[in-house]
Amino acid sequence: PWELKMKVSGVLHPEVRRHVYSTSKGIIQSVEFDDGDAVKEGQLLMNMIDYDRRQQMDAKLGAKQRLESQVDQAYRMISQAQTDEQRDARTAEYAAYNAELEQTILMIENDRQVMSQVLEVRAPIDGTIITWNPQQRLKGLVVEPNQTLVTVSDIEGSWQLEVNIPHNKVGYVDVALEEALDDGEPIMAEFALSTNPSKTYTGELKRVSVRPHTDEGGIQMYRGIIKVDPEDLDVKELRHRAGVTVKVHCGRVPLYKACFHQIIDWCRLNVYWF
Repeated sequence: PWELKMKVSGVLHPEVRRHVYSTSKGIIQSVEFDDGDAVKEGQLLMNMIDYDRRQQMDAKLGAKQRLESQVDQAYRMISQAQTDEQRDARTAEYAAYNAELEQTILMIENDRQVMSQVLEVRAPIDGTIITWNPQQRLKGLVVEPNQTLVTVSDIEGSWQLEVNIPHNKVGYVDVALEEALDDGEPIMAEFALSTNPSKTYTGELKRVSVRPHTDEGGIQMYRGIIKVDPEDLDVKELRHRAGVTVKVHCGRVPLYKACFHQIIDWCRLNVYWF
């Protein structure tokens, strides 16, 4: 028997990471961190201004200008009235416009007070900012509700691999995973980082997705999670989303199958199957 290894690719992630989302539509007014900064849970990350309230404020300022013009015009019309009835009508019109103007001014002042209380975005966990160049990317940006703003990761803790398993290899991995669960033995994987290909690490395949996704090349892929042995890692060498090349151990098979399984599968699908 020969060891069958499935070669796949993926990326490296800290196991504990949290995305920070916007809670409402708004404008990011200030960014209080940079990439690589260590933050504590609850620490202020960003200040935002409510975008909808800003639009409402702009509309009210436009209404205020219109009412001021109407008040001035109504006041001039009073002096041009030729009868008492016309003067009374113009005076009532002036009073109505003036009352509406005063109410609009009060609403503007109230909105200004509310807008001065900016929305605060805080860190969800202790960790490290892994979002690239946040000062340039985020400051002044108009964001929608539930938009991802920044990611905080615990880079000092456990790490894992997220690998893409092609559809023509996932069957071998599924069989090996099922057999490993029955035997109580883990499926091991060895991998090398693109940042340091000379060193090999080990990990354990934990699960494989049931549903596939299509990659940029139009190939169906299944996601797999490999938990990395923390004792095998040097945290200083790790980089978030570093590319990895992985060999998943799928058990022992005859030598011909280990060497030519792709050709055998192609023949089964395209020659013998009908």
